[in-house]
Amino acid sequence: NLFFSVAEQMGEVLKNTAQSINVKERMDFSCALFNFNGDLIANAPHIPIHLGAMSDTIKYLICNHKSKFLNGETLLHNDPYSGGTHLPDLTVVKPFLNKNKNKILFFLANRAHHSDVGGITPGSMPAFSKSIYEEGIIFNGFSLLRNDKINENQIIREFRKTNFPSRDPEQNLNDIKAQIASCNKGIIELEKIISSYSLENVNKYVSYIKDNCTEVVYKIIKKIPISEFECRLDNNALIKAKIDFNSKTNKLTVDFSQSSKMLKNNFNTPTAVTKSVVIYFLRTLIKDNLPLNEGALKNIEIRFSENSMLNPKHPSPVVAGNVETSQTLIDVLNGALEIQAACYGTMSNITFGDRNFGYYETVCGGEGASKGNNGTDSVHCHMTNTSITDAEILEWNYPVRLMKFCIRKNSKGLGKWNGGNGSSREIMFLKNLDVTILSNRRKVAPFGLKGGNYGKVGINILKGKGFYKKLPSSCQLKVKPGNSIIINTPGGGGFGKANKVIANK
Repeated sequence: NLFFSVAEQMGEVLKNTAQSINVKERMDFSCALFNFNGDLIANAPHIPIHLGAMSDTIKYLICNHKSKFLNGETLLHNDPYSGGTHLPDLTVVKPFLNKNKNKILFFLANRAHHSDVGGITPGSMPAFSKSIYEEGIIFNGFSLLRNDKINENQIIREFRKTNFPSRDPEQNLNDIKAQIASCNKGIIELEKIISSYSLENVNKYVSYIKDNCTEVVYKIIKKIPISEFECRLDNNALIKAKIDFNSKTNKLTVDFSQSSKMLKNNFNTPTAVTKSVVIYFLRTLIKDNLPLNEGALKNIEIRFSENSMLNPKHPSPVVAGNVETSQTLIDVLNGALEIQAACYGTMSNITFGDRNFGYYETVCGGEGASKGNNGTDSVHCHMTNTSITDAEILEWNYPVRLMKFCIRKNSKGLGKWNGGNGSSREIMFLKNLDVTILSNRRKVAPFGLKGGNYGKVGINILKGKGFYKKLPSSCQLKVKPGNSIIINTPGGGGFGKANKVIANK
């Protein structure tokens, strides 16, 4: 609980000191504590897709920038090909050094989604990027703090120096300052714990919770039968998983090698993202109250094929892999074990802006049903855990009006236990803006299990005076004053055959 509280208090500082709506209001960030090797010790219950991947980032930084850490520098990183998720997710990592400042004891880190980090469209979530370089600015162990001093001018220059610079570098800087403050809070809280219990005891408990997590996960995975499942995305890419526990090696293999080859679109998914999904999946199988940590993966082997959509080669675009493919990945794993019908299976990302700003949000949908449980209506599920911007704050800060936000009735999949309904959100624009939608499950419906019905697919709509146009799953468009975007998100799948067959039209 003490380790958990360190990460939780880091999150409170980050939320309270950030400037952007995305971090302050939507709380699209995660905080965690790591050991000297970069292994996850404990995290706060923030964004699941961030948490399993952050340790890969820190391990990469240890291998390539350890001298900077030993100098006490705080580093910035977002490269998806070395532990990042996608470019808008900026990770700040601060070392905790011993008294002689010559040995790393722990790391404090957080990952926050910045509303814009450059790229070819406002909001840095382009629908049609062909390369990672079109998705924003890449940081690879960039030094933020030297001798506890931040070089603000250098940071601003970094956000402006590319062909596709950030549209609001000052806001980037202010959120990075909040991330640094969050890490500093982690240092203060960790110092208190060490002062009370001694470094030796703290390290003993770090080892204990890691071993305990391994033991608890092992008890679960050894009971998992050979299982497999597959599901397609709207772009026809295939996610296929085979799960097999080997009693000789005492390891659970999660094999994604039969999934689609590398894609030309940006639904490619960094391996760190898939690792996050698997860790999250394992955590949901455990009833014990224990912190998620690196011990969960000790007896797990994740397999990919080379140059596949789940193991892409640099510089393939990946921005949608983190938010969209990840949602299908967890549905496939749950489907393989017949635990839960598909949730809405998308984050329904919408971004808008111009040359001066970018705004980003994800829209909630219907939860999949499970044995004994109806799905919840209009909730963020699985790999996302954000809030959504309040109407007053959205309208105060941006040139838009929120015309509607409600439960999308009759979108759930029916069954013995019904899925949850999706939501309907309409945003009207008050000036000329660029809009991007990145979504899924507009063609392929969320599946039911054990005889349960599919949930309704989502629908994206552009509405204006005298017209009403259905949009594809992913699109980029220019809107005029008075135009509206309507995002109708999918419902969750049903579980079990209903006693009475009722059509869900």
